[in-house]
Amino acid sequence: MALVLGFDTETTGVDTKKDYILEVGAAIYDTEEKQIVEVMDKFLAWPQKPMIPVEVKEIHGIGPALIQKWGAYPEAVFDQLFEMAKHCDYICGHNALMFDKPILETALMRITDPDKKLLQKFYNLKWIDTICDVPYPNHIKVRKLEYLAFHHKYIHQQAHRALFDVFACLHLLSSYDFDLIQAISKTALVTLQADLPYERREEASLAGFYWNKPNKKWEKSIKEYWLNDTIRQLKFPVAVSQEKLPGLAAAISPSTFPTNYAQTKLL
Repeated sequence: MALVLGFDTETTGVDTKKDYILEVGAAIYDTEEKQIVEVMDKFLAWPQKPMIPVEVKEIHGIGPALIQKWGAYPEAVFDQLFEMAKHCDYICGHNALMFDKPILETALMRITDPDKKLLQKFYNLKWIDTICDVPYPNHIKVRKLEYLAFHHKYIHQQAHRALFDVFACLHLLSSYDFDLIQAISKTALVTLQADLPYERREEASLAGFYWNKPNKKWEKSIKEYWLNDTIRQLKFPVAVSQEKLPGLAAAISPSTFPTNYAQTKLL
């Protein structure tokens, strides 16, 4: 049996270093009973009173009036969050590794945290991300939460509200073999860059790559668990991010990639 803390945030924007968390949703999920056993949903009233852009409020519906009426001190919210987390084996979110995890770290650095006790607890958390750690079938290419919920016969009400997104995320988690999800989650996140011009966008998109405009590259982030199979299935050359895999050769084509990556000395 494992206990998983489903976790999601609603924020003032998408910059994990500058934006603020406005809402935290969390739910403890018992993987053996397949039941949610405890929940929390809190608005955060920051003393800095961060601005909430109109276009952001239109997405999640959280504005200054709601925060003023129902917001709690961030320190109290995070204390409650980590009180729940201490009973759990994992913390799980959708796009957690790229967004919710780093913006939570930023938030914890802003609060009054004597001896950085909450930050230390944060660094000890084990994360599962339902974007990259769940073994979705090959025909499901899109990783948006609403899309995945629909494909898994889940009615996702009030999307972009933290606790409701947690419920959808945990439904995805519950639909697959948890032992396999654990194994995938323990491997590193790597980035593939496709050796394709922008004009071949249909081919890149069908393979799950997105256009990184600043880098002018087609990219796709996956877990190392899938690296062998992914490389073998691609019909075009790719490079593996050297930031994720130090020392790896700059470009690797499907025909030259090691057939048993896990046993190479590149790790």
